Amino acid sequence: MSRRGLLTRLALIAAGAYALTGALELAHDQPTVFVDPIDYVIEIAFVLALAASAGVLLSIARARLSGRPATVAWMVALAGNAALATAALATAIEGREALDPLFPLGFLAVVAGYLTLAVIDLRGRLVPPRAGLLLLVGFVATAAIDNLVTGGGTLVLAATWAALGRLISAPDGASERRRVTAAGASLYEGRVDG
Repeated sequence: MSRRGLLTRLALIAAGAYALTGALELAHDQPTVFVDPIDYVIEIAFVLALAASAGVLLSIARARLSGRPATVAWMVALAGNAALATAALATAIEGREALDPLFPLGFLAVVAGYLTLAVIDLRGRLVPPRAGLLLLVGFVATAAIDNLVTGGGTLVLAATWAALGRLISAPDGASERRRVTAAGASLYEGRVDG
């Protein structure tokens, strides 16, 4: 399996885990102190989603496809997702909200990373293209919608990660254009020389 295929699957795992979390949150109000097994299932699905998200961000950062500023931004977003996952895991283990100070720090790191990626994306220097804008808009919409409808925001996050999976799986436009241009030049040279 190619690296791109693995990343696509990991992004889709994140999307599926976010979708499960959101659907369960819509159907069941999770209290701050867990009383039902479903409370644990919600939190564990959220941990899985965040861990898969962090895996995708780490892999993209390590590939260093977009230069140093983007690599740093991917790592900041990764650190934020890892902090959120750590807080969620502690909550799942404790059966109540745990590591509360870590959650807002993780949230801010995610926003800072995604905002920087969006700026780099607007300049046309991000691989995959449109990923920075997608992640920023999806994350901000998630926060806004989740304040209105518990679980609704998490479903937006599921859609965001599914869309990111699609961006990762799509052929890179720049390399595709180079390949087509090189093939066209070869054909042209063959006709002129032949």
